[in-house]
Amino acid sequence: MGTNKGYSVKEIVETYEKVNGIKLNYRYGNRRKGDAAIALPDCKKIFDHLGWIPNIELEQMCKDSYNFITKHPRGLFSE
Repeated sequence: MGTNKGYSVKEIVETYEKVNGIKLNYRYGNRRKGDAAIALPDCKKIFDHLGWIPNIELEQMCKDSYNFITKHPRGLFSE
């Protein structure tokens, strides 16, 4: 699910590091054949079916993701 807003990979990585106070191990590489130039989520279908509108900002998504990973390092169903 998305938020009807696009983020660059760089923006996500920088936000993830900032809000969680960590440094990720990554490196920049060349685009791969077939990589999409841009991909944006469209939440219209979920709104039409459920009346739900995503309302969480990138910072909170990054915090929630990190929180989950640290609490379940082997995944949710592996415990």
